[in-house]
Amino acid sequence: ASAVKLPLNLGMAAPCRSESSAYRDCLKEKRSSGRKCDGAFASLEACRAKWRKSEGIELKFDSRRILPPEHCRTLNEEVQRCLDRTKVDEKKCRDPIDALRKCMAGSPGVVVTHKPK
Repeated sequence: ASAVKLPLNLGMAAPCRSESSAYRDCLKEKRSSGRKCDGAFASLEACRAKWRKSEGIELKFDSRRILPPEHCRTLNEEVQRCLDRTKVDEKKCRDPIDALRKCMAGSPGVVVTHKPK
């Protein structure tokens, strides 16, 4: 798979910052209240689509997701707990992330296809 190189607009505000913040805030509230975030998600996705179009970026997603193999599952859970504990600060979770990456390099993950509703 080839990596997509995104343009850096230094000195400019990140695109969709307010929509992203609104969606994150909704997800935080959802944890305790059960609130639905469909509207905030739709707004964020619409903003992202508009930005990609303005930048000439084509998004190619085939609805597949790779889950870790069975023997790496505990490492994956450790990464998720670390990300939750550190409020998604990947730098603080570097050790468990690297361990999971090393475990998954040895064997293929399970490919799951998700069909959007």
